Amino acid sequence: MLDDLNETGMLPDDPRAHAGHRQRVREKVFQGGMASMPDHELIEFLLFYAIPKRDVNPLAHALLNEYGSIDRLFAAGEDELTQFPGVGPGVAKLFAAYGAAMRQYLVSQAAPAGPVSPASAVETASAHFVHPTRQEMAAVCMDGSGALLNCAVRDWDIIQDTGGARWLVEQALNSGAHQLTLVWRRYAQKRGLTAAELESLSDLVAMLGNIEVRLADFILLHRDGQISLRENGQLVDQSGGMSLAMAGGDPHGDFIAEGLVDGGENA
Repeated sequence: MLDDLNETGMLPDDPRAHAGHRQRVREKVFQGGMASMPDHELIEFLLFYAIPKRDVNPLAHALLNEYGSIDRLFAAGEDELTQFPGVGPGVAKLFAAYGAAMRQYLVSQAAPAGPVSPASAVETASAHFVHPTRQEMAAVCMDGSGALLNCAVRDWDIIQDTGGARWLVEQALNSGAHQLTLVWRRYAQKRGLTAAELESLSDLVAMLGNIEVRLADFILLHRDGQISLRENGQLVDQSGGMSLAMAGGDPHGDFIAEGLVDGGENA
């Protein structure tokens, strides 16, 4: 479908569409750039490349009405978009790819010049988070000097989602990372880590060590602020790699003392 380009580099016009509309939209892009366009026409312009033989103006308006803004539309995943009437796999893939590229560009423009700090890791992760009502995990991948390489986000329950660890390894290997910071956003949920989540995090530290990737920090975002395990002294460098510092006797004592582990009714 997307390969069916004519000699102008555009998909063929729909002869049934209102006369000249596609050409007028294209001319706006070529003359003034996308920044000059209203949101519905920007959506239309992208739809031209996936739907060559249908008037896409009604679909553009319907999508904008449904999502409310361009950024929310481009943040929707492929599976979600394909549930919308009139949107097939081609449109869903195009919008998801465009949104991912747009977010990566914005982050690259604001990337810190030096090593990634906890504050800049949170800023980078926040630029990639796309679902304000869900918990999300961001993997901020860095080179050996701590410079930003890439940031990827996944809906990830650190205990129940067994595919999250595999995804994390893939992100680290694909970006050539030597270290990474995990930023877990849980604004609408508990502010600490449960003992089970802490155990899963310990497993992740060991797993990353097996592929020679260092966990630089684990930052938990909650409703009232954030907690950095490194700044809190719980994530430490040892000769054998990274380790979570725990108190003797109670394996989670340090975390309970610092308010990092939920207990009882909050667990």
